[in-house]
Amino acid sequence: MGFLKHFNVIRFVCLLLLIGGLTFFSFLTYFGKDEGTLGNNLFLNFMADIFYVFRFPTHVLFWNYIINGGPYFFGLIINIIFYAFLTEVLINIIMKFKQNIHPTILN
Repeated sequence: MGFLKHFNVIRFVCLLLLIGGLTFFSFLTYFGKDEGTLGNNLFLNFMADIFYVFRFPTHVLFWNYIINGGPYFFGLIINIIFYAFLTEVLINIIMKFKQNIHPTILN
């Protein structure tokens, strides 16, 4: 797994905090929109709508399990870790392309 060779833990933790904060904020705005108390603010409505992205893939794939008393917030935490890991790997791949070292998964 050559793309994990230059895995930056500090950047990964920063991505966890950033994506976690965005997920939490979009969850709160989605809750406000669902309750009808959000109003017509364009930014807040955008953040409420982007919650559909942050709850993918666990809440899409396992919705029947989650709606019947499953771990809703645990699924969000898994999504946050997934997105932070995916972003870290994509940053590593882009940095390798900029250095003219073509990344391979097998190296």
